[in-house]
Amino acid sequence: MQIVKQLLKEHQTFFLWLWGYFFVGALYILSFERGHSVLLLNDFHWPWLDFIAKYGTHLGDGLVAPVLVLVLLFVRYYDAAWLALAFIIESTIVRILKQLIFSDVPRPKAFFDSHVVLNFVEGVEVHSWQSMPSGHTATAFVIFSVLAFQKNHPLWHALLCCLAIFAGLTRVYLCQHFFSDVYIGSVLGCVSLLIASYVLNNYMNYPVLQNKLALNTFIK
Repeated sequence: MQIVKQLLKEHQTFFLWLWGYFFVGALYILSFERGHSVLLLNDFHWPWLDFIAKYGTHLGDGLVAPVLVLVLLFVRYYDAAWLALAFIIESTIVRILKQLIFSDVPRPKAFFDSHVVLNFVEGVEVHSWQSMPSGHTATAFVIFSVLAFQKNHPLWHALLCCLAIFAGLTRVYLCQHFFSDVYIGSVLGCVSLLIASYVLNNYMNYPVLQNKLALNTFIK
């Protein structure tokens, strides 16, 4: 709990944005039907938005986290280990939920009947099942939360939180998920971060984790 209190104290702005998102998101889910978010965003399809969503959704791609782990090795081993462990926890939970518990839960493509015409973005493979939860969103919240904690500045916190939310909303725009899937994914991402932080600080709190990889390590 001590590390959680420390994070809350040092990065208040980020958590204010995060709590605001969770509060508004919960109200939205309780107020509207499951398919409302897809139909709402699906009405705003323009070429420039298609382009942004098509490539912006990769902010939560599973390949981004390992690359960022390598980058963080030059910042602090602890942060690299934190991101790596949180990503492993999040990915494991998402895979279990998708394949064992919610394997037959339809995505928008299979959810809506033939009378509903959805606008799909060209070049994006749209899936039909295993809708809950959104793995991309979970990964995005893990990535951008760790990045947000690298700098204690209100604008930095706001930017990183908005990028995480944006990555999740692209999944709705692309008809890959409903907002409820995205919301649960964001919760899983944050929970995974807290679990990883607890493990690192209570069972793997080695002094070496405070070190970093020097750039001249590879220069001889």
